[in-house]
Amino acid sequence: RQAWELGDGEATVARVRFTGEGGPTVAARRLGAAVPDDATVREFHVRRPDAFVRWPLSFAGEVAPLDPPAVVARWREELAAVAALYE
Repeated sequence: RQAWELGDGEATVARVRFTGEGGPTVAARRLGAAVPDDATVREFHVRRPDAFVRWPLSFAGEVAPLDPPAVVARWREELAAVAALYE
């Protein structure tokens, strides 16, 4: 199991879009569940959003969460924090 799946709390379904063709991105597209009619989107059951939002950051812009809004907002906060480190 992935770190974001661990725990006893209620899981939230998060949707993520994969846009890149890098090796790690292609491999990660096998995780989660397929979304009908869109091969670039996968669904994940997330119990720990804090762990989940850091995961897409490791793909250098080739992976981004689409929903739920709370996960997207948290991901954007993490993006801003990382960008601030390198300004």
